[in-house]
Amino acid sequence: MPTFGHRLRHERESRNTPIQEVSARTHIGLRYLEALENNDFDALPGPRGFAKLYIRAYADLLGFDPESMIEEFEKERRRQARTTASKPRGERRRPRRVRYEPPPRKQPSPPPTEPQAEPALEREPSPPPPEKIHEQPETAAALERIEPRSRVGFDRRILVAAAVGIVLLALAVIALRPDHAPMERLSTSTPEPSRPAGPVVEPSVDAAPPAAVAAGMRITESGVGTRVVDLQLVGETDRFSAGATAVFFTRVVDGRGRSLRHVWLHEGRVIQTRTMGVRSPDWRTYSTKTLWKQGRWSVEARDTDDRVIARAEFICTKP
Repeated sequence: MPTFGHRLRHERESRNTPIQEVSARTHIGLRYLEALENNDFDALPGPRGFAKLYIRAYADLLGFDPESMIEEFEKERRRQARTTASKPRGERRRPRRVRYEPPPRKQPSPPPTEPQAEPALEREPSPPPPEKIHEQPETAAALERIEPRSRVGFDRRILVAAAVGIVLLALAVIALRPDHAPMERLSTSTPEPSRPAGPVVEPSVDAAPPAAVAAGMRITESGVGTRVVDLQLVGETDRFSAGATAVFFTRVVDGRGRSLRHVWLHEGRVIQTRTMGVRSPDWRTYSTKTLWKQGRWSVEARDTDDRVIARAEFICTKP
């Protein structure tokens, strides 16, 4: 029975996509992708929510249903948990005896010798502190030496007061001028040109012909098969086995520069959508889907207006 890792590897290999390309396009570490495909869940980082994000990145890149693959991942994880819990524990090892080795004995240190007393030196008496001399300045030079900063601040205040007085005086002179009047506001509107009296005759203009409606793109060939060889559908059928890969082939005409969508449905529910650009007037394209669910399937080709321009139906049975 194929495991989760085998099915994930099958989805990638069926689209001829190397695992290194998946790592480069999804920005996921190569060792994490290999751990997913090898069912080595213990090598994944963090909680199992990271694994689900990796599976969704796989699905977005390769174009398959992520929900069914996430269900397979949960089943495989629970199976591994039950297998790990059922394994018997190993026998307890007896602790190894370690031979005690006493530390080496320290040799007795020689008795300390008594320090010889040094002769005390006589200290010279310290001179008395000088007496403070209080002198009262009598001249302007002495005043500048004692308080130079206060003099500088006083000079600055005088200069500022003089500048303010000059500005106020100039404003008063301007306000008292007799010819002082507010400026008139200029009008930005332009006068309307005068019209001649009498009825105005409008020139007759022939109505322009309506523009031609561009024809929509058409699909001349479509079908479901097993593979595409040399731009031709091979193995066209309406019955597949579970686990097989179905290929929906379409040939688009008059659709250059537009986009085409392949919508895969299972029992009327949308499972997968692939959007492809049309690059020439006669363009062949296809999409693939691995069928894990049994029942009635259908796939539709839709244009940019969500119109169904081609449809194919088939049945998926037990393998």
